[in-house]
Amino acid sequence: MVTPGSRDPWRVIWRIATSDVVLAILLVGIAALLLLMTWLPQRPSADPMAYSRWLAEAQARFGAFTPWLQRAGMLTLSSSLGFRTLLALLGGSLLLRVIEGLVQLRGELPGQEVSGWRLRLRHWPWSRTFLLVAQSGGLLFLIGLLINSLWGWEVNGLIVQRGERTVLPGTGGWVALGEMTQQVIHSHGLTVHIDERGPGVQACARNEADEELMLQYAAEAEPAGRLNLPLTLDQYFAVPDASLIVRLIPQHEGRPSATDPVLVQVYRVPSGQLAVESVLQGDGEVRVDGVTLYFTAAPYARLTVVHNPALGLICFALALLLFGLAGELLCTAQAVRAQDD
Repeated sequence: MVTPGSRDPWRVIWRIATSDVVLAILLVGIAALLLLMTWLPQRPSADPMAYSRWLAEAQARFGAFTPWLQRAGMLTLSSSLGFRTLLALLGGSLLLRVIEGLVQLRGELPGQEVSGWRLRLRHWPWSRTFLLVAQSGGLLFLIGLLINSLWGWEVNGLIVQRGERTVLPGTGGWVALGEMTQQVIHSHGLTVHIDERGPGVQACARNEADEELMLQYAAEAEPAGRLNLPLTLDQYFAVPDASLIVRLIPQHEGRPSATDPVLVQVYRVPSGQLAVESVLQGDGEVRVDGVTLYFTAAPYARLTVVHNPALGLICFALALLLFGLAGELLCTAQAVRAQDD
């Protein structure tokens, strides 16, 4: 039994959890971690290519300090227990504040003696209402983040070429580059970011009798009449029936571009002699030893594909949050103006 002079421990816990000081501490802590995550490159998901690029960028930026930052967990803050604990505590605090706000708002509603919608609007506790809307928006935003972390996914470093559609295994989603505009199109529910664009080609070959020759990309690969080759690095393929090896070298300075020229070098096998060398800008062809190599420009794009199942909920939550904060600021400004008058 709680005597009048004693304190109810649950009431004390409730007051602490819903206090402005605790909310401010949580918000400042989360904001500080977000700023660190913006400055420090965070380790990507298990994608090997994305991890290799991330590690190279981190080492180029921080040098010998990179291993130390990794051991300190500074490069994995987004998935750290501390960051998730702060988000969970913030969600719990907002939930309690919303419950408390609903109870207080119900007790402050204008009584039956106030008649007419204009009078009721005048007597409505707008400040508490806007604060409740802002807190509800923040809570829904955290719920959306939780849903995305549980059922969302992200694919980094996905390379697609113009005119081809790439299906994402196990997801049912797909992405593609438009045939003419090079715009990224994708299935519903995906968010796609273009990380890089660069040159690429579609290659085929014909002999003097205008017969199609098979091309082989690697020793273990099946020969094909046409090859799609994104020129992220130098690419090689063979024309076995003509005893030729073709090397494609993208010519760019700094960041690659979809319009970069391509250096084509053709070698004879088995001598390794350079038979011909030519620079292509867009579509073109190269002739050597009775064989014509045809190249069609097929630029590539390196993509980050994200599936956020709670994207709509997060947008709605942000709208609530901004509306509530704007209304609260307006009510505060009107109250200060009224006191000055």
